[in-house]
Amino acid sequence: MQVKLNSSAEEVVVRKTVARPTGKIKGVSGRERKIFTNTTKEVLRWRIDESPSGPEFGQMASEKWWELESWAWDQRRKIQEAYERNLEEGLVGGNPVVVSDKTHKLYGDHPHYDRTAKVGEFSGVIAGARQRLIKRTVEPSESSEANELAEVRSTEEIAEGLRLAGLDLINAMAQRKEETRLTAFSKEELLELYKAERIIFYILTRGVGVKQREYEKETRSEVEASYRELTRDGVGRILRLKKKIGDILDSKKR
Repeated sequence: MQVKLNSSAEEVVVRKTVARPTGKIKGVSGRERKIFTNTTKEVLRWRIDESPSGPEFGQMASEKWWELESWAWDQRRKIQEAYERNLEEGLVGGNPVVVSDKTHKLYGDHPHYDRTAKVGEFSGVIAGARQRLIKRTVEPSESSEANELAEVRSTEEIAEGLRLAGLDLINAMAQRKEETRLTAFSKEELLELYKAERIIFYILTRGVGVKQREYEKETRSEVEASYRELTRDGVGRILRLKKKIGDILDSKKR
């Protein structure tokens, strides 16, 4: 039996070689003999984050299914460790690369490429990982009174802070020059940003009893004009154009 990961490393696929009759020939004695051709047949498939099941699995000898399940869990462990290692290096997102005939040529120079991995196994490489947003920490003041005062801001200061956060987001995107506006942030990063934005949104709607449409009616034209101005020139252009971010920024310098 052959056990491999599928191309996305999400499933474990087990195949076995079977002989199938493809024709007949006459032997020297005149008797007909069957011709067989070896081919591979998929006998089992399951998600790598689950345990295998099904009649085919139940019919296997215990030592064989234990071997298959152990192999799958080992692959899952290596993939998890690769994501954790990337996180320590400041990288997020990406997809695990499964060894194929072209893997060595594409990723042979990657520092985490596993040259001992066989075809169908995890290569050690997470392709498409991106630099995560830099988190800045503010050192607290020695004076507790100063800290309390610093935490209480006016609504004008908070609004300005949110506008500056938007500019920080654009500047973070601008650092990823090989990406476009559609690929600059990973799904994980976008979800974290969206959840943070939703908290503010819920406070300003559910929390204070104001419907979203009331805000839209009074501010939509002003906000849209501000967004158009933001994306018209400077770094903000990366939110409007579809080219690589680096190309957009370089064209501005010429």
